[in-house]
Amino acid sequence: MLRAWRIGIEVVVAHARAESARLGIRDAAVLEFVQSTLAWSDVAMVATAGAHRRAELAFGFAEEEQRATFVRGALSGAIPADELGIQAKAYGLDLTRDYVAVRALLSDTTSQRKLEWTLGFHDPASRGLGTVVDGCVVGFLSQPPPREVDAVVGIGPPKPLGLLAESYRLATRALTTIQACGLRGAYDIASFGVRAAVATDADVGDVLRKRYLEPLAEGGSARELIATVRAFLACGMHVERAATRLFVHQNTVRYRLARFEELTGASLRDAEVLFGVWWALRAGHDGCSSPQDEMSNLGAHSVRIGPDPADA
Repeated sequence: MLRAWRIGIEVVVAHARAESARLGIRDAAVLEFVQSTLAWSDVAMVATAGAHRRAELAFGFAEEEQRATFVRGALSGAIPADELGIQAKAYGLDLTRDYVAVRALLSDTTSQRKLEWTLGFHDPASRGLGTVVDGCVVGFLSQPPPREVDAVVGIGPPKPLGLLAESYRLATRALTTIQACGLRGAYDIASFGVRAAVATDADVGDVLRKRYLEPLAEGGSARELIATVRAFLACGMHVERAATRLFVHQNTVRYRLARFEELTGASLRDAEVLFGVWWALRAGHDGCSSPQDEMSNLGAHSVRIGPDPADA
């Protein structure tokens, strides 16, 4: 545009010189005309370039807002099927394939653009769209982000575009679980299993802790009893293996398990009780550990403890 403008000015100046020669106009008058023309041309070019740039930015913002509206609508299920198909084609999305919803936390040290690159939104091999909602980069991708990504990312299961709302709901649930566990990386809800409920349902955890852990304080040996029950569950309810893990005699383990049942009034042979005790222990262990870890990390409890009366 600016080049065409410049060519137009050159044509005007050349014509003015030709006419001045034909009409016998003084060179000084011609020079004054040319200088005035160039000065006004520069002012006009600056104004035109500024307006063009503003128009480009406005168009870019409008396009970005349209894309963000589409992403939010697809993730919430608010776009009718016919309209969803039309808009998806306009963005070059394949309607025949599945996509995974993602929700990733923004941080003070990670910009939106950098996080989008990290997740794969700008990777030609991973088609998808994203935007920002409530301090998170949200969107959908044809391929999930790598598990080891340096971010806090919840991933939903693969779904067609028309069913992304379900994938996004589970991605949000996964993100909540990751935050509760203090983890980093990209995880889906299946990575945590029941631990997702433990990490996010604090009310149930509080009730179960009061039911199965608080009564142990009455015996004055709550720490040893909790360590023993934790080891017993982690070892597949094998007394011998639990005793080896805790460096105590098998009878010590049996005594402590019996003492646990006595103080709580619950039987560890009851499957529902076992599940409740496990939940209480996990809730008292800051929610959950990494899905790559074992169900319990007993390192803090693997200490030698003196003999109990059952050893006699």
